[in-house]
Amino acid sequence: MDNISRRFRELIEHIIFAKLSPSTVRILWLIIVLLLFVSTAAIIFDVGGQPYNWFPIPVFLACLFFRQRGAYVLIPALGLLLFGLWMRQSDLEDLVLWSAFEFFKWCVTALFTIVTVELAMRYRRHELSLERDIEMARTLQRALIPRNCEIGRTRITGLMRQCRSVGGDFYYFRPFQEKYIVFCLGDIMGKGIPACMIMSIVMSFFFEWGKKSPSPATIMSLLNQRLLQLWGSENVWFTTLFYGVFNEENGVLTYASGGHDTALLQRKGGEIQLLQTEGLPVGAFEESTWVEVPVQLEGGDRVILFTDGLTEARDRKGNFIGFDKVMDIIRLHAHLGAQELIDLLEKTVLEHSQGEVSDDLAILIMEVKEGSVWSPSKNLKAE
Repeated sequence: MDNISRRFRELIEHIIFAKLSPSTVRILWLIIVLLLFVSTAAIIFDVGGQPYNWFPIPVFLACLFFRQRGAYVLIPALGLLLFGLWMRQSDLEDLVLWSAFEFFKWCVTALFTIVTVELAMRYRRHELSLERDIEMARTLQRALIPRNCEIGRTRITGLMRQCRSVGGDFYYFRPFQEKYIVFCLGDIMGKGIPACMIMSIVMSFFFEWGKKSPSPATIMSLLNQRLLQLWGSENVWFTTLFYGVFNEENGVLTYASGGHDTALLQRKGGEIQLLQTEGLPVGAFEESTWVEVPVQLEGGDRVILFTDGLTEARDRKGNFIGFDKVMDIIRLHAHLGAQELIDLLEKTVLEHSQGEVSDDLAILIMEVKEGSVWSPSKNLKAE
C-alpha cells in the first residue's frame, strides 16, 4: 500500500510540476472541450443517471493543469448546461435551480483544485530553496572538516557520513607549537540543521583555543563554559567528545573524554585497549571537570575513534551492530591500512542497515608512522 501511495504521489507531482509544451497544451484543451460536449450530450440524452455530475471532470482537469486560467472553463460549462437543460425542455424553475446549484459545485471544485495546486507549488518552491540552503550548509560543513593528511610523525584519516544532508558528528585535528598534534571527535545531541550549526560553533572554538594549551582538560573546560554561556537558561544542547593531544617528541598521547566511551588504542601487533576516563558531556553542566590520562604510543600504534552511528546502526528489525562486533572487525582486520579499515566499517554499517542509515557517523584514525623520528628543526604542518 505504501508503494502504491508513493507512486500515486509521484504521478500527481509530475502532473502538477511538469512544464507543458505548446502541443501538449493544445491536446489538453481539446480533451477538456470534448469532455464539455460529452457532458452536454449526456444531459440532452439523459445518459448516466445523473449527467449533471459529469461537468466537474473537465472543470477539475482544466484547473489542475492550467490553475487560474482553467477557471475560465466555468463560463462555457454553464452555457452548455443551460443549453442541455433547455434541450430537455426543462421548465424555467428547474433550469435556474439546477444550473445555479451545479454551477456552485463547479466553483467549489475549481477553487479547491486551484488552491491545492498553488499550495503544492509554493511548498515545492520552498522545498527546493531549502534544499539549496542545506546543500550550501553541507558544503560549508565539509569545508570545516580537515582533509585526511600526514602531520609530522602522525597520519590522520577520517570519515563523515550524515543520515541527513547535514548533521552533528564531527572530527577535528591540527598541529600547534613545534611538537603537538591536537585531534578530537564528537557527537552533537540531535540531527539535521540545528546539530550542524552547533557543530560549527564547537569547531570554531576548537580552532581558536586548540593551539593555546596541550591540556585536553583545560580546552574542554573552556569549551564547556563558553557553550553554557551561549545556551543561557535554555541548556538543551551538549556534545560527547574525545580530545587528544599527541606529543611528537616523546610519543605520549594525553587524552580526556567527555562522555565518549568508544575510543580504542590498537597496538602494532593488533591488540586493542579501551581509552576511557571520567568526564561528562561538554556543555551540559556548570561544574563539570575532566580527567587527563597519558599513554605511550609507538610506531605502528593507532587510535580509533567513532561515534554511536557505527555501533548503534540498526537493521530493519531494530537490531544494533553492537560494540563487540565492531571490536571483532577491528581486531580481525588489524593488517588493513587506516583508509581500508574505515571503508570496511562504513560498508558494514550500510549492509547492516540495508542502506537506511538512521544516525550520523564519524570515524577518525590517528596512527603513528613506523620509523618516524621527531625533528625540532621542522615546523609541523599538514601535508
